Amino acid sequence: TITLSADLPAIINKSVSIIGAGKGMTIIDADGHTGFLADPDPGPQATLDHVFKDFTITGASIAGIAALSSANVTIDNVEVHNSTMGVYIQATHVIVSNSTITDNANSTFPGMMPNSDFNSYMAGLGIALQPVDPSDIPSIDITDSIITGNSSESAGILAFLAYETDTDNVDSIEFH
Repeated sequence: TITLSADLPAIINKSVSIIGAGKGMTIIDADGHTGFLADPDPGPQATLDHVFKDFTITGASIAGIAALSSANVTIDNVEVHNSTMGVYIQATHVIVSNSTITDNANSTFPGMMPNSDFNSYMAGLGIALQPVDPSDIPSIDITDSIITGNSSESAGILAFLAYETDTDNVDSIEFH
């Protein structure tokens, strides 16, 4: 177990792959500090890809994993629990597989989308789909994952399309 003594550094303006030895094997105890935050600011929006795989993170403030304004985000075989928001993603395409997001509780940190319904206190898995171009067809695929026991104003899974698209084909939200 790795216990943090400070916030993890933000991942700014670069794609990242964070890969452990497996959930329950690579354990990060954030101990009240900020977990993983990938943010393109000040770079171009929705051009970076992020992979989070094979680890457990617990006790994070804000979120165990947050990926903002990304192109593709994959979360595979990850466990996030006892954190504030759990997992928060802004991306065009999102895949969550073989992951467990449980027992996250948020009553202090609002969402990151001001002036929207998503600015509520979210805990669990929050996804704001953000296509780069109005012709993009965003997607979410959640497979073989457990999202339970989260508590807040909007707990569990909260997914929505953050921007209007030119197509009516935004039907690729899949839960398996």
